[in-house]
Amino acid sequence: MVALKPAPRWRLRAGVLAQFALPQAVLLDARSGEYFELNAVGTTIVRALLQAGTREAAIAALCAAFTVDAQRAAADVDAFAADLCRRGLLEADDA
Repeated sequence: MVALKPAPRWRLRAGVLAQFALPQAVLLDARSGEYFELNAVGTTIVRALLQAGTREAAIAALCAAFTVDAQRAAADVDAFAADLCRRGLLEADDA
């Protein structure tokens, strides 16, 4: 029997701060001094990833907040999380 690897849980990388006080979140990379203002979709994705830590939670949050099907929401979550990882803002804990 093959053991399935658990899905990764998501978190901000060390040195990245998130501010959710405004309708749109802002991420600050303290190492570079760059900040990123997220739109409503990005804010929903990041909030769900940080609170629940899972891709599935982010997909459910998008479906609940916007008129979007689960397949489209999954594609958006995957693309956005990958972009944040490339920018060094988000990381997956694959342990």
